[in-house]
Amino acid sequence: MASFIVLFFVIPLQAAPLSGTRTIGPTGDYASITAAIADVQVQTLGGALILELDSSYVSTVEVFPITIPALNGASAVNTLTLRPQAGASNLFITSANSTTATVDLSGAQFFAIDGRAGGTGTGK
Repeated sequence: MASFIVLFFVIPLQAAPLSGTRTIGPTGDYASITAAIADVQVQTLGGALILELDSSYVSTVEVFPITIPALNGASAVNTLTLRPQAGASNLFITSANSTTATVDLSGAQFFAIDGRAGGTGTGK
């Protein structure tokens, strides 16, 4: 009887660096901004990435302060933008803690917050 030896090589899977548009909300790509930023840090930025808050986003799922650190892979070309999705309105990012920041941008570079839904229209 012949014996077979099967060798399995475990090679960690690494997803491609992030770019394009991803959504944040209960049915989005990420449940929270915090989760999206953590994923960016693991996968890095490979181009411009837009994180859009969908119309059902609520900030009660966040861990405060929401910290935007120096992003892995960020550059003048590999930027990160946070904005509401087209059609989304009345979105708030609020924390009940008045002694700490709601959003901490310490170390953040090549990051923008765009309040225009879908990135269109004029700013206020």
